[in-house]
Amino acid sequence: MTNLEILNEYMLDNGLLDTCLDHQFSKVGAKRQYMEDLKNDLVIEILQYDNDKLNDVVQRKHVNAFLTRLIQNNLYSKSSWFWRRYVRPDVMGDELTEKEFNIEEK
Repeated sequence: MTNLEILNEYMLDNGLLDTCLDHQFSKVGAKRQYMEDLKNDLVIEILQYDNDKLNDVVQRKHVNAFLTRLIQNNLYSKSSWFWRRYVRPDVMGDELTEKEFNIEEK
């Protein structure tokens, strides 16, 4: 299957991606206004992911764990696009501190 077919069938059509996002955002206490931005970023990341590895994830039935790990990496990794855009102070002066974003330490 192509990445787009996997994304549609296993993550979007059944609502799994939305469920995982909702759960992780409630778990870390992050502001929900950023959830749609993270979802869009994850879709792009999944579409660019190695097709053989993604097919392996589906065959092993680890889609839920795969999505959870992608979301957690984006929420907690200080080198992720999401972290740089919404948590770390922006170069343009639109600063948003970790406290304002409401990310709680694990």
